[in-house]
Amino acid sequence: MSDVWKRAEIQTRLYGKMARSLTSLGACPRITSFRAGYGWIDESGETPELLPLPTNAEGIPGEIFSGSPEASLSDGRALFVCAIPEDAVATPRKCTVIGLFDHEGELAAVASFLPEWLTPGKRYENLIYITFPLAGEEE
Repeated sequence: MSDVWKRAEIQTRLYGKMARSLTSLGACPRITSFRAGYGWIDESGETPELLPLPTNAEGIPGEIFSGSPEASLSDGRALFVCAIPEDAVATPRKCTVIGLFDHEGELAAVASFLPEWLTPGKRYENLIYITFPLAGEEE
């Protein structure tokens, strides 16, 4: 049994987009949406195990919901609050992954976690941080 309950990966395309932006060859990427789904987990054993996350995925598995995150920046960390409203599902659904998508609709970062139940009538919220080393002093 693994003690890992959450994993996260920046997708390599985000680094490429940031490099193109820094050299004036492209626009600076912006996170504009998120998608919640089910996958990248093995539940065949007694306890669930998170699978390694890809760094070049095109999307997320088992999409359940999509929306726009609330974003803020503090102490060199970009925070994305991914809220799933009360009426998002008609029946209970397991959720194990949230992907952040950029303004071009491409997956920029992904987080997976042990199963959470989305249920009718209950709001669900997941916080995803992207930390920038040595940043935060210029805010």
